Amino acid sequence: MTCADITTVKKAVKLAIEKKYPFYAYSLPGTTAVHMALSIESTPHDKPDGHTPGFIMAPFITGDYKPLFIKEELPIYSEKEIRILEKLQSRCIQNMPVPNIVTTYEEYRAGAEKLLETIKQGEIKKAVYSRTSEYKSRAIDAAPQWFDTITRTYPSAFSFLVSVPGITTWMGATPELLLQYADETVRTMALAATKARSESREWSKKEDEEQQIVTRYIKEQFRKAGIEPDISPREEYPAGPVTHLCNKIAAKGETFQKARELLKLMHPTPAVCGEPAEKAAAIITRLEKHDRRYYSGYLGPVKSDGSFSLFVNLRSMELFSERAQLYAGGGYTADSDIRSEWQETGHKITTLLSCIDKKDEYYNR
Repeated sequence: MTCADITTVKKAVKLAIEKKYPFYAYSLPGTTAVHMALSIESTPHDKPDGHTPGFIMAPFITGDYKPLFIKEELPIYSEKEIRILEKLQSRCIQNMPVPNIVTTYEEYRAGAEKLLETIKQGEIKKAVYSRTSEYKSRAIDAAPQWFDTITRTYPSAFSFLVSVPGITTWMGATPELLLQYADETVRTMALAATKARSESREWSKKEDEEQQIVTRYIKEQFRKAGIEPDISPREEYPAGPVTHLCNKIAAKGETFQKARELLKLMHPTPAVCGEPAEKAAAIITRLEKHDRRYYSGYLGPVKSDGSFSLFVNLRSMELFSERAQLYAGGGYTADSDIRSEWQETGHKITTLLSCIDKKDEYYNR
């Protein structure tokens, strides 16, 4: 797809929000080029068929929030599409999304203590515990400029802005590839453990174990799908103000059907859920006071040739008329420290806050 310049994209985003049409805009890692398209007639609940281009957005766990597929019906290239968009009739949306609850430290600590007890009793090996924060602002109105800033600030991430009026609007810059398929090759990464890039310390035993759990899990899912993975040496992977441990994983000569089967097996990974996945998901869903909605689900573009690039919905926020709701999580093992994990989620939240607010005192609250 030919990309529009950012000025055109910002105009299109503003009009799409005002006229209440589903749309998506994104830039792939390693580039600031933005792809954008709107869905004019289709329902966002249609399922992708492997031949229709568009954008997938799936929740952490299917419940009240369902997988969405926004078809590419009006791709944005130039002012020509802006004029088409200006002539479209505004849609009437009755239901407006409601913000999530905000997690206090006391609530977070209470849940984390129960989670640690569960891990130490041997019920699960690892679980990812998340929290929410909020930034009061006319977030929807600011979305075009915030998205521009995010794509320029984090070119190594997958930057995205996705809106389905009446359901949800999300924006973020995620460092984590869930699964990519193109030219008969599947690619992913085992990404886990977090420390501030300013820290000079060595990685801890807990962080090393956390990342190894994710790597083992992905290797197992590849083999369940009948795919033998090629795993690269572990490296440090920078993501804005933090860095992670990462193994890149790939396999060549695979079919689209195998890639789809692997996707079903992989989500959710221990990097956003835990191990074993089903039991960990049940425990964290019970302990977290908020519904994750689309946070820690996955999203990304699909093409007409069957190729796709799907990323984990991390370092992200849900946008509302008068606030932005930010989400962040941290991996717990038996060696985790609750205060340290709370601070780690704060570092992750700063990834986006640094783009939308420069007040240092806000980050340190």
